[in-house]
Amino acid sequence: MALIYTSLLFLWIGDSPRARSLIEQLIAHAGRYSLEPFRAAGLALKGKLAIACDETEYCIALLRDMLQTIHEYYYLLVPTVTGALAEGLRKAGQLEEAAVHHRWRHYPCEG
Repeated sequence: MALIYTSLLFLWIGDSPRARSLIEQLIAHAGRYSLEPFRAAGLALKGKLAIACDETEYCIALLRDMLQTIHEYYYLLVPTVTGALAEGLRKAGQLEEAAVHHRWRHYPCEG
């Protein structure tokens, strides 16, 4: 859990190298001990980092795949992942779908 929230902190303040290092540690540690929900959180954070670094194509598919697992296990990360997906879709020119995800990020209980 510490790796998840510390990674989020470094993403938030814009320290991509530290965030990348922590995210990779999270993915490796979760994979080593078969902690799939933690690995999914790490992959979702990796997708968010990729969006921030303009690596859009790769991470849209990754974020879509991880969103369901994140929704099941780490509901608090859903707005972060959904927002990153909306941003990636916007950067990829998929504005209509981006708007749907952006709206859900802010109003998850409606529609």
